[in-house]
Amino acid sequence: RELGDSIIHGNGLWAMDLMAQGWLDDQTIWTNLSKLAGLYSAYQNGCNRAAQFDVALVVDEYSLNRMANHGLIGNELLGEMQLNLYHAGLSTCYVQLKDVLAGKVDDAKLYIITSAFDMTDAQIAQLQKQLHRDGKTTLFMYNFGVLSTEQAKALTGMDFAEGSVDSTRLTLSEQSAVPGLKASSHTAVTARAMTVTGGQTATLGTYSDGSVGFAIKKTAEYTTIYFGDSVISTDNLKAIAKACGIHVYTDTKDVFMANQNLAVLHTTSAGTKTVSFGRKVDVYDYFENKWYTGVDSVSLPMEKGKTKYLFFGEKSEIESWKLPAY
Repeated sequence: RELGDSIIHGNGLWAMDLMAQGWLDDQTIWTNLSKLAGLYSAYQNGCNRAAQFDVALVVDEYSLNRMANHGLIGNELLGEMQLNLYHAGLSTCYVQLKDVLAGKVDDAKLYIITSAFDMTDAQIAQLQKQLHRDGKTTLFMYNFGVLSTEQAKALTGMDFAEGSVDSTRLTLSEQSAVPGLKASSHTAVTARAMTVTGGQTATLGTYSDGSVGFAIKKTAEYTTIYFGDSVISTDNLKAIAKACGIHVYTDTKDVFMANQNLAVLHTTSAGTKTVSFGRKVDVYDYFENKWYTGVDSVSLPMEKGKTKYLFFGEKSEIESWKLPAY
């Protein structure tokens, strides 16, 4: 699973034996890693294209310095959000704000910004240039830190008021703009909030005092969403993605990762798992050395805790990568 994640995102990892307990002292582990390292090299050399993703979870390391209760809120905005995205059946990458501003993350349709807490006017103008176009959707979470309400409006197109609420738990309201949203009992560990006071296309949810904490602004060029809590559930991530026209590969809550031609599925429960691709493709089940040609989905009986590598696209192209047999 972990090496599949690395292949998809083009990153690396290292083996670490926590507390020197001998966790990696088994030859079968190293034999397996050796096999998969060969696959990684063949894929990178054969595909030879930058990975593309539908969703980007965007983090601004500088803004995190402005975060109170850093451990608690950080665990939710970063850790829990990443875990929920792992289970949402989406093609997701994890990037820094500076790379979005530099135009290095241009392929995504949905950008989830969890820490827009401290940005200059120049950065805001650049973010508008990068994201307020081409039908892109930007989802801002929690609050805007030390940014003024005018700066928050520049980012979202919505009007805001600063204040506090008894709870950031949101009660859902309007559903037509984002069908399929489900109620959540979550509330952030701090009650500081920014509330939407105008400019939204639709109100999606309210705090306990009736003020707006979840809203969407749709324009002809782009969409923005403000979500005032610190965690979005897997179900609601799926609903937001579908509303953005993003393909959801799985309806289960198994671990799922994908770029434009490789999907990795890791099961959290046993059963028949269906992965859909949204179009007709050829699919190569790597570990089974099995092809499915001209299909828009595959259904696979799987035990709990098993991993699949599914290469998809044109069979001739995938075969040209000369992936080593497992």
